[in-house]
Amino acid sequence: MTPQGNDGVVSRVELADGRVLAFRGAQVVGYNLFEAQQHARRGVRARRHAVANLHRRDDGTWEISDPTEELDLARNLGAAVLLSYAALEGLGNHTIDEMRKDATVELERDGETITLGREEMWVLSVPEKLSVVVPAFTEKPSIEGTALWGKVERVCSLRDGLVSRALRPVAQDPEVLGRLYRGDADSCAEDAIAVVRALRPELLPPVLLDAST
Repeated sequence: MTPQGNDGVVSRVELADGRVLAFRGAQVVGYNLFEAQQHARRGVRARRHAVANLHRRDDGTWEISDPTEELDLARNLGAAVLLSYAALEGLGNHTIDEMRKDATVELERDGETITLGREEMWVLSVPEKLSVVVPAFTEKPSIEGTALWGKVERVCSLRDGLVSRALRPVAQDPEVLGRLYRGDADSCAEDAIAVVRALRPELLPPVLLDAST
């Protein structure tokens, strides 16, 4: 089973030895969602097993008994978060790509309404693309302020933690890893799938569209 439903789309790349490899091109939103879901499922299984077998420390706190299992769950859940975010960003960028060259959107900034042209939309944040650009294209109501918006914010918050704080010493800033261990990222892939399904369901591969109904 493949994550994309574009069997007729063939891409090509020239290998180092000169041969040309033809392959089925992946649709960026569907590909990232599919991979996010696979990583999330592996990470959730590892996390639940690890939490069920914690070791009590002398200071009264608990730790994961198997360092390999700890790394495995963090790696898979971290990858799931980044891929989920990539899918949402891809949704926004793909929508901009499909807009007319003279398209504009209006955005509230610092109490003022500003108008942005198509080329200026690329620098918007992922939440801005999903709440302003996508509705302008689809003519559907914005999901900002809805339950779905909470899913967007959760995925973006986890991604920001991984990107901006993950490389600091864990003892100094354990927040993002702690959130992964606690289970905050367990639903990140399903959250992203739900957002895409609400905004642009045609970008979901059949395997994910069927599983989300």
